[in-house]
Order: sequence, then C-alpha cells, then structure tokens
Amino acid sequence: MKVDLHIHSMYSDSSRSPEEIVALAKKRNVGLISICDQSEIRTDLYPCSAK
Repeated sequence: MKVDLHIHSMYSDSSRSPEEIVALAKKRNVGLISICDQSEIRTDLYPCSAK
C-alpha cells in the first residue's frame, strides 16, 4: 500500500484544499495519508465573524 504521511494543504504552505488532496491520493492509489499543516492560523481564509 502506498502511503504519504506528510502533506501540507492550503491552510499551511500548499495550494491544494484537503478535498483536492484526498481526490489526488485516491487517483494515485495512495491508501493512507496524513495532512500535517504548519502551526499557523490563516485568517484570510476564514475571517473571524466574532469580535
């Protein structure tokens, strides 16, 4: 089984969404993945509505 245990998404320093990552893993027959985003908060992606 193919595995990739260190993937970054658009919530870190990549350009792919988690959904795109899963779809690509399925296409490439990767049976196990782990998304390991950096410890940063991107407020430009999900602005906080509460003040």
